[in-house]
Amino acid sequence: MLAGTAQAALVGVGLGLPVILGWPAEFRRLSLLTRQTCWAHFVYLLAGNASLAVVALFAPLALLTGSALAFAATLFAAGFASSRLLLQLFVFDRGLTRVNAWYKFGEISLMLVYSAMATGYGLAAWVNLRGAL
Repeated sequence: MLAGTAQAALVGVGLGLPVILGWPAEFRRLSLLTRQTCWAHFVYLLAGNASLAVVALFAPLALLTGSALAFAATLFAAGFASSRLLLQLFVFDRGLTRVNAWYKFGEISLMLVYSAMATGYGLAAWVNLRGAL
């Protein structure tokens, strides 16, 4: 339930990101293909988080059955969250957090949410692994 709530919150915040980060103005400088690719990836990420949120909110016990599907789903979710966390830590320009307190708050919040999701789903995958083998 907690993971589903966190992911639903990410979707809600994510819907506001284009406005908060000024994407329309930023994207005007990009070629059409690059702009469309960025929007497509943005939608994929929102859809991924929304899909995982729906499962975690409405069928949380299905993620802990020990089945091969439960293992695959929780491993995917752990990898999804871990990859986002690693990007935040080692790839993204963290200098933006010096802009104002809201950016710093956002960065810390995202790292906490993705850390918790990676850990929770990783533990669930570990539990499911025994049943899936």
